[in-house]
Amino acid sequence: ELPNPLDQQVRLGDDAAAWRLDGAVEHSFPSGTSIPAGGRLVIVGFDPAVETSRLVAFATAYKANLVSVSTRIVGPWTGNLSNAGERVALEKSLPGENPASPVAWVIVDEAIYADTAPWPASPDGQGDALQRISADPGSSGNDPTNWQAATPSPGR
Repeated sequence: ELPNPLDQQVRLGDDAAAWRLDGAVEHSFPSGTSIPAGGRLVIVGFDPAVETSRLVAFATAYKANLVSVSTRIVGPWTGNLSNAGERVALEKSLPGENPASPVAWVIVDEAIYADTAPWPASPDGQGDALQRISADPGSSGNDPTNWQAATPSPGR
């Protein structure tokens, strides 16, 4: 889940730059993807536009609002989140002067989590999720004290 703590929409993909998740799970955001001001983008491991029965099951299981203006659900991501720890990064492409050059990626935010202290223990396969406490731009995703264990609540 990607929250947008700003008071303006954030565009994840346009003609100038591409955005992606990289690391344990990967997802390239299609051009035109955005997160509304104060909203959330939930990335799932299935295609919600095609696998509608899975989307309904997801919404039912997590009491997610499928018609919320502030929450969007996209997918699929590929990969696997390990209970032992992983790296997940939100990255933005950095266009170069030469279009033939390989694309460079800039880390916008990342979390390298673990299942040992000081990280919370109960998200280690026991049903809880890691939830970021503060999404303020100055709060690091790599700071274990900025995360808590809680019941999964995507989009809320």
